[in-house]
Amino acid sequence: MNPDPEFPTVRFPNPEEGKSALNDAIETANRSGTTIILANDPDADRLAVAEKSKSGDWKVFNGNELGALLGWWIIYIHNNSKCPIELKNCYMIASTVSSKILETMASRDGFTFIETLTGFKWMGNKAHDLVNLSNGIKILFAFEEAIGFMVSPAVLDKDGITAGIRLAELAAHLHNEGLTLADQLTKIYEMYGYHVSENSYYICRDPDIIEQIFTRLRKFDDEASDEFTVTFLSIIEFSCDS
Repeated sequence: MNPDPEFPTVRFPNPEEGKSALNDAIETANRSGTTIILANDPDADRLAVAEKSKSGDWKVFNGNELGALLGWWIIYIHNNSKCPIELKNCYMIASTVSSKILETMASRDGFTFIETLTGFKWMGNKAHDLVNLSNGIKILFAFEEAIGFMVSPAVLDKDGITAGIRLAELAAHLHNEGLTLADQLTKIYEMYGYHVSENSYYICRDPDIIEQIFTRLRKFDDEASDEFTVTFLSIIEFSCDS
């Protein structure tokens, strides 16, 4: 292997981009008969996961889907372990831009959920504060939709290596049960309710246009929509939550 810092095999060296960053991995998996791909970004703090379906298509899980899978798995591990800390004294954390499925899990299963501002510095600092607060507290899991996961209290930051290990454990467990990751995700939705998201981004370098866009978004609840109903508007910039 000859490492190349230009990453010539991908358009952009970030598995968050989805299939475009996994083309070589998918080709290799198809040749070898592999059905699951785990991929880290160059500094290994993110984890991407793809799974081959029975039809031969590849599903690349988004960060919220992986957050649901890992969250469920870590609860399962805790409940089947000899950990002396009760689930009611355990915490899971997610950022405000991420799925609310951990909050739903918390309301059903009895652990505590905390939401923070965007970025692992907020989740990591919150986890650090909680750990220092009491020896009877355990941080189980934290995630952000940008495929960042914190699955071990030993690393209070997003870590693609430990997340990959946990995901591999889950995949092996499900395989023994005759299930796939996609199967388990459906079971999680049936258990906790469907949580659906569609994330993307636009690049704009014109400050005036950016200001126009955000001015319109702030007033979006005043605009009519035949297709969707706006239930609330949250603007972190102004600490506004309608």
